[in-house]
Amino acid sequence: MIVINGIKTDIFTPMIILNGIRQGSPPVPILTFNGTDNYINLGNPAYLNFVPRTDTFEIEFGIDNFTAPGTDYLYDKRGAGDLSTNLRIFFSTSVFYVYGGETETQYAITIIKDGNYHTVKIEIPASSTGLKVYFDGVAQTPTSGTGAIGTSNNTTDDVIIGGAYNFGNLLPASISNLKITKNGTVVFIAPFDEGVGTTVSDRINSVIYTVEGTTTNIWDNTT
Repeated sequence: MIVINGIKTDIFTPMIILNGIRQGSPPVPILTFNGTDNYINLGNPAYLNFVPRTDTFEIEFGIDNFTAPGTDYLYDKRGAGDLSTNLRIFFSTSVFYVYGGETETQYAITIIKDGNYHTVKIEIPASSTGLKVYFDGVAQTPTSGTGAIGTSNNTTDDVIIGGAYNFGNLLPASISNLKITKNGTVVFIAPFDEGVGTTVSDRINSVIYTVEGTTTNIWDNTT
């Protein structure tokens, strides 16, 4: 983030890596999910639906205060019983999972569960293969799977941020600058920089969302 005369001019300034050391600090404020009852339901707008192998889809976000993952969801759009998965992104103890069209690719997450601020980007091309994941701007090598993209589509179920479709598997971490791009067009931006209250906004579509659950410390970034 660049601030000139007190005005934020670019919330998506790339992170700088110098000699392998991350430069800069996480944005403040930043939205902190408690891992117990916090999540955000984005609903089912058409611009968050993508057709696997036909549409391109990219998700970017910053993550902080993440040290001891269980099975914790960042993004989930699927039906009950894993039916009709469009896209789900989650963490386990040592693995970062991305299911594009219900086809799984895994990545090691040691680098991003150290409690410090990191950026994550997922790129899903309009193809049967080529899914890519970047941590701090560095392309990651899958530990399982090949970056293949399935065909499972979903235009019915809601998108959940910070938890799974059934509001379980909640994420204990701070998240900032959630940006979604579809077919080359930015369709969603939520900086999570409100700093007060219990709502956050999608700046592209002027939609206000409620942070569910306990909200006492959602703006308390302790980094």
